[in-house]
Amino acid sequence: MSPEVVVLYEDQRRGRDFWLHELLLQMVADTNGAELWTLNPRCLGVPLKGVSKLLESVREASKIARAGRLMVLVDRDQLRQALYETGRGEPKLPPDVDDLTLTEAVRRRADIPETVQVFLSYPNMEGLIRAIQGCDPSLLPEEVRRALQKELASRELVLAEVKKARNRDLRDCVRRHQPGVHGLALAVAQALTS
Repeated sequence: MSPEVVVLYEDQRRGRDFWLHELLLQMVADTNGAELWTLNPRCLGVPLKGVSKLLESVREASKIARAGRLMVLVDRDQLRQALYETGRGEPKLPPDVDDLTLTEAVRRRADIPETVQVFLSYPNMEGLIRAIQGCDPSLLPEEVRRALQKELASRELVLAEVKKARNRDLRDCVRRHQPGVHGLALAVAQALTS
């Protein structure tokens, strides 16, 4: 069975689990009341380790998503930098580009742009970690500090902790501070219930 939703991440995975995607699935379960185990086969997370790989992958949206939907989560600052500095086959975008222009620049690359939804992490993964820190300063403070220094193992530990079912209030707070992540969770939940 092909997944109903494929989410491309500009981020990378460490080890077997991809905790950013696992956290997203928990947020989807929070939204639509689904059992977490039922979401895994229906929503595939693909970490791509870089904006350039993500932009190339979007070109093959029909192959990646097959009959489902393709969604993208990308660091706003990395995307803006990639599209502003290089243009990536299009005119360079201005440094003060708005979110809609950024997301449309990604969608236009797809062979089937109408099936692609793009969400921005503000301003990047460290922004998500800072939102977690702001919502619960007592949560793994040393791991959060290292995660903010881009230590992947610590970041994964922090995301895994936030994903735990008992941390629903924390996830809700993070969603309020990260509209791109919140929007992605809502879009996946809607796609899986329609």
